Amino acid sequence: MVYYIIEDECNGCTSCANICPTGAASGEKKKPHRIDEAVCIECGVCGKLCPQGAVRDPSGQVPQRLKRKQWEKPFFDKQKCVGCAMCLEVCPSDCITLGTPGTKDLTAYPEITDNNAKKCVSCGFCAQACPVDAIEMHTDDVAAEKVEQQKMKQEKSMVWTLKKSFYRVFQIVMKYAAMILPFPVPVLLIGSGSVKNLAENIKARGIKNVLVVTDKVLMDLKLLDEFLASLSEKKIQYTIFDDVQPNPTIENVEAGRIIYKQNKCKAIIAFGGGSPIDCAKIIGARIRNPYLPVRFMKGLFRVIIPIPPMFCIPTTAGTGSETTLAAVITNAATHEKFAINDLKLIPKIAVLDPELMVGLPPHITSTTGMDALTHAVEAYIGQSGSAHTDESAEYATKLIFENLEKAYNDGSDMNARNNMAIASFYAGAAFTRAYVGYVHAVAHNMGGLYGVPHGLANAVILPYVLEFCRNEAKKKIASLAVAGGLGINSDSDEILATRFIEKVKTMNKNMHIPTYIEQLKERDIPLIAKRALKEAHPLYPVPKIMTHQQCEELVRKLLPQA
Repeated sequence: MVYYIIEDECNGCTSCANICPTGAASGEKKKPHRIDEAVCIECGVCGKLCPQGAVRDPSGQVPQRLKRKQWEKPFFDKQKCVGCAMCLEVCPSDCITLGTPGTKDLTAYPEITDNNAKKCVSCGFCAQACPVDAIEMHTDDVAAEKVEQQKMKQEKSMVWTLKKSFYRVFQIVMKYAAMILPFPVPVLLIGSGSVKNLAENIKARGIKNVLVVTDKVLMDLKLLDEFLASLSEKKIQYTIFDDVQPNPTIENVEAGRIIYKQNKCKAIIAFGGGSPIDCAKIIGARIRNPYLPVRFMKGLFRVIIPIPPMFCIPTTAGTGSETTLAAVITNAATHEKFAINDLKLIPKIAVLDPELMVGLPPHITSTTGMDALTHAVEAYIGQSGSAHTDESAEYATKLIFENLEKAYNDGSDMNARNNMAIASFYAGAAFTRAYVGYVHAVAHNMGGLYGVPHGLANAVILPYVLEFCRNEAKKKIASLAVAGGLGINSDSDEILATRFIEKVKTMNKNMHIPTYIEQLKERDIPLIAKRALKEAHPLYPVPKIMTHQQCEELVRKLLPQA
């Protein structure tokens, strides 16, 4: 059964005959018309136009009569269209063209030109036949709105493409700049008891008055006693500044700077984890650059005058700050955490003494160790690596996979502690030249907004970022898996990449690191995404550039489970 006409109701206006695309409706003017069942394709246009309501649809109902401006016409989604030309094949009125009207140009998108618009009978066959659902039927008003939205989307896409191109060009410039910049390398004092040798090295430089930057926890644990005694033995005067917070603030820096000036110190010794070391670096920058506020040092190479001699004694194996050009600080007023990067911040001497790490609680051992792993991974999978940074990252990853859980389970394992200290140093050496990525960009905001320890934030976020960029970074992740002893080169990249990501997740699970950020609030996600991308772009040479929406989606996965 097809469309048909009730002859007694037809007045022979010829509307149906004039519009029918197949000629199925016919008849003489002012005489009843008929519809040829053999030719009718059930497009329904005759029913829409019939002023008498004489046309019936296959179910016997009178179709709704519509004005032409109310007819729905095809809207073509150019993002979905694959140019198959199926819509042209099924269109009964030949109103659709691909490219030049009257041709079938498979490299063009389908459209209805202004000249062909009146041919369209709103049959919807094109939408029904489209294999990729690229055609929707809409009225002219809705279609015009859709077209405008599509234009805006295309413009945004063009802008985004230009932005990404700029990011990549900037990163290439920075990559080659890193190859020629004179990166200082700290003198290393390694091994059990090596902290005792630092005082002699300081004395040999003619320094007799130093500021020791640390925190109250380490002071309460009396971890500095032996070192301070060695300074006194070499007749080196010292002043202790121990007001550094877990996420140091600009206020901490200013307080330390005042103490340095009041006591006429000539050098700085940072004793502790990443927080005291970063704070000490920026104290040094402010001492020599008193007219340059901390917030103006944000970014790359904005420390004008070199800092006083700087010596580092890390008590955790994770931050790698003892070898990097970076220092991270929090603006307490805005809860924004940002990095200052300058070659002038690299210390003169770094002490890697595993005895100082024996008393670390397991949860500090685990999170700082995963921080070091994050440094190695992001430096390795990014696009600014070199043979030197890749080698450092591979060595660090191998040591971490072999020793972190040992140190976590047995804090007195001196060999594991020593290897983790070395791993942290090499991971730091890798990322200070090859940079980090989105893990750090998001983690810095978790620390700034909620005070989440940096290592913990990195450990939680790392698997999610690896999953996000696994296709783009698959080959590099696979190579790192081989370096970490998770397979051999003959294994497929897909298998190796999966093993690596699962290894990271398993280590987190074994060391009781959660899969979410407990303090994270849904309402803060847009701000976190905005700040994270502002930090990451254009500097971080990530394997896959992230949009704001993608960043929000990733951060949302970190919400506490209901």
